[in-house]
Amino acid sequence: MRLGPKDDDQRPRLGKHLGAGYKQRKGLSMNPLQWRKMTWVLNIWNVIFLIWIIAGVSDRSSKTCEASTYLSKQDCIAASDAGTTIGVGLIIFLWFLGFVVLGLVWFMTRRRDRMCPVCGEDVKRGATVCKSCGHDFAATARPAPSIS
Repeated sequence: MRLGPKDDDQRPRLGKHLGAGYKQRKGLSMNPLQWRKMTWVLNIWNVIFLIWIIAGVSDRSSKTCEASTYLSKQDCIAASDAGTTIGVGLIIFLWFLGFVVLGLVWFMTRRRDRMCPVCGEDVKRGATVCKSCGHDFAATARPAPSIS
């Protein structure tokens, strides 16, 4: 039976017939208390570097430039701003490098199991049947026979 646009209310909703933990495990609920440790490390890394950049830009020395025997006030401001730009550029470069390394670590430390689409329980990657509900992963992976 094919459902039309009027029958939209009869379609199963995501998580309606699934286990209690399905939404949390699929990432549908972004509760920060359930994030992985590397997610916290990445977020803290980003916050630290963002604060460092903001502090570097707001505390630049061109605000207090004065004319001296070697530089005029305008040259002092230009040199200070160039130094700030170079410093912030290096901070952004270090931020990017660290983020790439931490991102790779985050990716390589992901979960080694999968979730049953029927009951929401954790199942080892190599298993073909869910221990909780008996769902057969191999049967759903096989293509449906074509009717000729």
